[in-house]
Amino acid sequence: MIEPAQTTRRSTRQLLGKIPNFPGLYRHTINGIYYAIKKKSGKRKEHSLDTTDRKVAERRFKEWDANLDKVDTEVEKTTLAQLVEKFEKTRQGMTAKTKSTESWIIKMLKDDWAYDLDIRVWAALDIIIIVRGSNFIVFLMAQRLFRNQPAGIRGEVTK
Repeated sequence: MIEPAQTTRRSTRQLLGKIPNFPGLYRHTINGIYYAIKKKSGKRKEHSLDTTDRKVAERRFKEWDANLDKVDTEVEKTTLAQLVEKFEKTRQGMTAKTKSTESWIIKMLKDDWAYDLDIRVWAALDIIIIVRGSNFIVFLMAQRLFRNQPAGIRGEVTK
């Protein structure tokens, strides 16, 4: 019996070609879209620049790179109570079992938390990382909240 030829599909990362004279700028070999790749805080950050024009790509790369280090001041001021509330709102579409489990975890957090819930998440994270236990859900909620934030914030959250 003859086996069909296996075709391996290459990922976007494998299809990116480096652009000379511009560190961190890459071009997709098939569709021509430019990508920005930069290593920040030990993590590789990738971003599609949504253009096939090199000059536009260079300009967008510089803007993206400048914004990697910016801190969102509103997110920085988030309290634990606000974080729990936001988490509960975003989880409304989950199954009844998931909502029940998460409600129990949040109830345990509120019952066991020895500090005021109006504490800033930054301060709470220092406590949570030491405690872990039933307060681990807050750590996960913080990761969700800060997922799209610059590397500096994520580095602090995931320590």
